[in-house]
Amino acid sequence: MTTPVTRRIQRVEDAIAQALNRGSFEVVTHDGERYLQPILQGHVIGDCDIISLPRLSLFNVARDLERALS
Repeated sequence: MTTPVTRRIQRVEDAIAQALNRGSFEVVTHDGERYLQPILQGHVIGDCDIISLPRLSLFNVARDLERALS
């Protein structure tokens, strides 16, 4: 059973995912966690190797927002 705080964090995470999944960003899932990730196609010049993609944890953002709004 999830706690009320866990449910609120999930609702905030869902809202963030829906609101930010646009433009040059997409929501991706990695190891069961959702992240906001930039779409780099067209933003990379030449044959540059991409070592890693920057990601923003939606769970961490949702948790911080839930704390701030409580």
